[in-house]
Amino acid sequence: AHAGAMFLDGLLEPSAVLGRTLRREIGWSLAIGGLAAASALAIAIPLAWFARRGAIRGGALLMFAAGLFAAPGPLIGLAIIAGMRQPELAWLDRLYSQSIFAPWLALTLRALPITLLISWTAWRSLAEEPLETARSEGAAGSALLARIALPQRLRWFAAAGLAALAVALGDLATVILVVPPRVTLLSQLIAQQVHYGVDDRLAGLGLATALLFALLAGAVFLLSGRAER
Repeated sequence: AHAGAMFLDGLLEPSAVLGRTLRREIGWSLAIGGLAAASALAIAIPLAWFARRGAIRGGALLMFAAGLFAAPGPLIGLAIIAGMRQPELAWLDRLYSQSIFAPWLALTLRALPITLLISWTAWRSLAEEPLETARSEGAAGSALLARIALPQRLRWFAAAGLAALAVALGDLATVILVVPPRVTLLSQLIAQQVHYGVDDRLAGLGLATALLFALLAGAVFLLSGRAER
């Protein structure tokens, strides 16, 4: 028992020191990544609901998701810069340079394809009989979505949100051009450490992030499996 406690202390103590050292970077990454995942999910759920029936709607949704997925990250960042850096619109320029809106938007666009695909799959696998029964009882479109369909697919959307969070936390190419001053994300810090040279801090950061992504992947697969059953 003593040896086991010493082994756990040896594992947890460096992680705790690393967490205290990188508190700001971890906080910014989780805050912006969480906002982006929530925004992507809020956009994907109604879009996928609209496109769940009909070949044309479904095809358009899949093409939109594929186009976003294939778009180079730096191109998305440059498009956001071009759209928000408007000298004649001072409020928009301040929003770009003095808030986290630009990285939030960039990561939302990057996380949106995976949430669209999972949401579309969730709605496509939903049985139509309860929906038809609710319609016959007078349920409108919004009530049908919020009260009948959504509670049956909460695990699917929890999996989609975690997958979007993983995408947002791991992205660098899309967000690096639009991060405002005094904000540093974990993905930026890892890239900086790689350029400075591999050291113990970079190794610990890499192990910690690998463990985080493994936990997120396991949670997504677990939720998806239970949702399917």
